[in-house]
Amino acid sequence: MTETPDFVGPEASTGSADTVETSTRSASVVGDAAPEAQPPHPEPAEGQPVETVMERPHPATPIIKGWMALVGLVFVMGRDVLENLDNRGEAFSVRNLGFVGGALGLYVLVTGIFGFFSWRFTRFVIDDRQVRIEHNFIQHNSDKVPFTKIQSVDVVQPFAARLLGLAQLRIDVGSGAGKTIEYLGRARAYQMRDYLISRAHGQQVTVQESVARRATSNALHDLAADERVLLRVPVQRLVLAAVLSSGFLVTLVLSLLTLGGLTWFRQFGGMVGLIPLVTGLFGIISRDVVKQWNYSLVRSGQALKVSRGMTSLVSQTLPTNRIQGLQIVQHQAWRPFGLYRVKMDVLGYGSGDADEGASDILLPAGTWPEVELAIDAVWPGFRLADIELHGVDRKVRKLHPFIWKSYRWGRNDDVMVATNGGFVLETKIVHHARVQSVHLMAGPIQRRMGLADMKLDTTAGLLSTCHLFELDEQLARRLVLEEMDICRESRRRDAERTALDALPAPVVGVRVEN
Repeated sequence: MTETPDFVGPEASTGSADTVETSTRSASVVGDAAPEAQPPHPEPAEGQPVETVMERPHPATPIIKGWMALVGLVFVMGRDVLENLDNRGEAFSVRNLGFVGGALGLYVLVTGIFGFFSWRFTRFVIDDRQVRIEHNFIQHNSDKVPFTKIQSVDVVQPFAARLLGLAQLRIDVGSGAGKTIEYLGRARAYQMRDYLISRAHGQQVTVQESVARRATSNALHDLAADERVLLRVPVQRLVLAAVLSSGFLVTLVLSLLTLGGLTWFRQFGGMVGLIPLVTGLFGIISRDVVKQWNYSLVRSGQALKVSRGMTSLVSQTLPTNRIQGLQIVQHQAWRPFGLYRVKMDVLGYGSGDADEGASDILLPAGTWPEVELAIDAVWPGFRLADIELHGVDRKVRKLHPFIWKSYRWGRNDDVMVATNGGFVLETKIVHHARVQSVHLMAGPIQRRMGLADMKLDTTAGLLSTCHLFELDEQLARRLVLEEMDICRESRRRDAERTALDALPAPVVGVRVEN
């Protein structure tokens, strides 16, 4: 049985990918057919000069773009040199070394010429209504992003760019079709990020006015004078959480068992089989420690900002109105230390966005008070402890003898909460206003036992499904029918709050006398 709210439209699940001026749909749709009310975008006053920014990327952009390919070429050729060493350990002949050097020189020359002309014919233009990125080398391409479409702007500093003080500017328009300006000077990227976000919120500011906010930003931190740090995660906690995670422990045990077996049977040639396991261990450390290094959650105006990264620094802006739901994760080995991880489902983030700078992690490793602080930053005033959680019937024990007690659920007028798990305990929180459809499911064994599952679908992402397991069948049917009305009412309240937020602030203390 599947029930779908009558207020759900087809465009709600994907957001808008339109970025041109002639688009008639907003990119800020958050799980609903009707787009959210956009903040008023005031027209420039008559006679007021409109600032137009026209710049080229930083001149070192071709070097940053080509260095990875150059490193790869050097690695391949260096490996060939080592493989062709003769038995006496003598290297290549002079002729072969000259060939390698010539190939590298030719590559540097070609990529340098191509990179120069690509940089020379690339520019970005910002006027009173939009940002335009133009590429005129070989083929003319102009990407236009109106300010009303901008959802967030991130500053990403890859390792090589960070060494030279450069950064990328990534403009998110609410779908997978974001635009990138690469590369700008670090300070300039921060200034342009603040300027674009201000213009996206309808503020008539200039670039010079946004410069004043850049008080404490540097190569290690991204913090403006009017921003407030909500929490920071120490490196020791990141390392502890990484080595105690389920993936790391399982991979470590497999590596030790493999090493012990090969040593016992004296099969030392099979040690090469350890390479994938060791690579997996380093991958977990890179994902949970290196990428989350120096993590900080910052309140920046009406939005949140996450700054993280050891080799590559990422400053990610989080518009809270696009967060569809949250997931609290606790591994079994984390429980003695009271550690949790909070993930989020953000409308428009794809599965590959983590490698592109965006991340679905709201809190990589924190204590319960920090979890509550992070949740309150997303949904002010919400406390998970205020929601009464209900268990399932004891007859579920026959189906799930070890984890049946973890199946719990609860709700209030704003969210639905569901917990489940064994070795990894998960708690999913989905806002009623973001629900797209509701499902009632029951397999043959469940029907025989009078049980059913309830699923709440949001947009595609981490929390695309909030699953309530093994409910009593009559209770599940009642919850499905009630959820329709709850979602509709929650949507109405959410629309009213959005409309109120979009209103201009009232003028106080002004008296007009004739």
